[in-house]
Amino acid sequence: MPPLSSIEPTDLLLINGSNLPYEPFYPYAFVMLSALARQAGISVKRLELSNLTDKDIDLWLKTTITACRPRMIGFTLRQTDSYAIQDYMDDTFAPYYPVDRLKGIIAKVKNLTPAPLILGGYGFSLHGKEILSYLDVSLGVKGCADPLFTHFEEILSARNPEKIPNLVYRQNGQYHENQQVYFKPFSGREYNDELLNEILFHYGKIISYGRNYITLFNSGNPIAFGNDGHPRHMYATLSQSPSIPIEVSRGCGFNCYFCSEPHIKGKKVVYRDLDVIEDEVRFCTSKNLREFWFVCSELNPGHGDFALALAERMQKINESLGSHPLTWKAYHLPHFLSRSDLKAMYRSGFETTWNDVVSLDDRQLEKARVPYRAAHALQFFEDDFKVRTENDLLPPIKFSLFLGDVFLTPQHLTQTLQTFHRKGLLEKCGGAAGIYGIRIFDWEKNQISPEGAVTFSPEEKSEDLIHPTFQVAPALLKTFGHISRVMEFFDYIINTLLSNTFTQTLDWPFFLARNTTPEEMVEFIKYRPAQNRDHGLNVILESTEPGVKEQLINILASPTVPALQSLFYPSPREKPISQSTARLLILCLRAIHRPRTDSILAFLNLPPLNQELAMDAPSYYLLSRLYQSFDSEAALLESTCHRFDLNPISPEILILKSILFQYNLVLDKSHREWLCWEADG
Repeated sequence: MPPLSSIEPTDLLLINGSNLPYEPFYPYAFVMLSALARQAGISVKRLELSNLTDKDIDLWLKTTITACRPRMIGFTLRQTDSYAIQDYMDDTFAPYYPVDRLKGIIAKVKNLTPAPLILGGYGFSLHGKEILSYLDVSLGVKGCADPLFTHFEEILSARNPEKIPNLVYRQNGQYHENQQVYFKPFSGREYNDELLNEILFHYGKIISYGRNYITLFNSGNPIAFGNDGHPRHMYATLSQSPSIPIEVSRGCGFNCYFCSEPHIKGKKVVYRDLDVIEDEVRFCTSKNLREFWFVCSELNPGHGDFALALAERMQKINESLGSHPLTWKAYHLPHFLSRSDLKAMYRSGFETTWNDVVSLDDRQLEKARVPYRAAHALQFFEDDFKVRTENDLLPPIKFSLFLGDVFLTPQHLTQTLQTFHRKGLLEKCGGAAGIYGIRIFDWEKNQISPEGAVTFSPEEKSEDLIHPTFQVAPALLKTFGHISRVMEFFDYIINTLLSNTFTQTLDWPFFLARNTTPEEMVEFIKYRPAQNRDHGLNVILESTEPGVKEQLINILASPTVPALQSLFYPSPREKPISQSTARLLILCLRAIHRPRTDSILAFLNLPPLNQELAMDAPSYYLLSRLYQSFDSEAALLESTCHRFDLNPISPEILILKSILFQYNLVLDKSHREWLCWEADG
């Protein structure tokens, strides 16, 4: 092997070290920039540092820079935050500050080489001059990086920087941004053997290091699902087949207030040649890669023509792949796709992806300047559910709502919730998700006021937009007083009113321990009105699984304090059976006291119990009924006791509390205004 000093220097070393720690995907920027470099005859190497410790970063930087001897080093900054305000509201993980992480890496690089440094990437392009100043770097590329390679030698020698499009540069202590020019997607194939080998090595390394907290939607083929330590991050343990990004179009002609895409990629949609896309996909499938993420602002910007043409190409490729077909995903709007369009897309290997909806209230949608209305979104969910059901493509897509929209009002939220349930979306969507705060990139371009915004920074105080800055409706902060209470309110909407997620955490032994005592329960079980002694009990017992059935029969036949203590406070080993027994014991109480319970429910304007001793209504409907008369659980219980002459320690009140618990009916005065605006109407 020749000495390092005799090896030709690399023109450009690309470094990425600021990806989300729970999304350690291979940077697509490396692929795009490498293709442009090859086209221009510029040599390039790549170094991915995300998810490495500082000690490992030091080693990789020193080794790579020594070996490559780069003439220039480029850093890609994909994003300046995690896009989720929830990530900055608790301490499960260290807060994600990619700009500051990059600052530390740049400081290390400056100690290793005098080579000029240049920054680029989507996140950088939003605040080019501000980020260069913060990081003390002289050069950057805003938006498309094509000029970096057509003017590479000029940039290296600092010749006429003012004439180079998209360049951000420092001169005489001042930063300047040149005219931004938009370029078309790459005209040839971006991937080659070298890049694919690096990608496979990258994901294999993650697996080897035990990095299994990968976000489900942005990573490879899942072979196991679950939640990591952070309750909001789904993970999928990767296989050796990662999802491969391929750009299919660039630019967006819409003007949604919360989006910066048109400012970075242009307001005109430019499509990549379908022959080139097909060639890219076929090359990757020849290497046994089968999952693809098609990069675009929206797949259907005003029409579905391109989406259908793309689907037709993918269907054609799949016919040649036989029993090992490809799958693909892409961003798309909940509009401009008919039911027949969706059928064609799903036949081609298309898979469920994000379908964020700002609102189901047209007044709010108009303020947000989005290119669809409630009727379009509702039709889309109806069509998608039908197509997926007919083709056994389950589960359905999630309903994702912009709860953090700055234009949210009680009227808008109530309209959205009422429409969601009236149209039966609870049964047609596979759960719910929410965007809890809108990420603000530019007050002027977003055309909104800074009121109600909050900035998170590793520094004690920072109000610059290069650090995570989010905003919720100012009226929400006025009602709830603090951003943390707003987040709790949003959690309640997502987990209870737009899905049944809360049912997964109902702990019936804990409910009993919190609301009664074993001594009281003995008396509740012993007391059975003669005319109602066995009403419904036989049905419950007949449908109960072994183990639980025996425990329940013993408790009902001869209730004792020790037996109930074991039920209220089970050991971890006993918890699964006790969970079922405690729930069924509550149902038995409802059966024993059925007539009185139905009278109480009628007084509260709630529906009667059905044959399963539950109510045929979603939580939002029940909550709306209760809010017509009460704004707290204490007021509800007090009124019930007074109306029926009940002791607060009575089986009827325990049954009522169990219904509130079963449907997670949290009565809160501050919630009422937002959840049930004009509830009587």
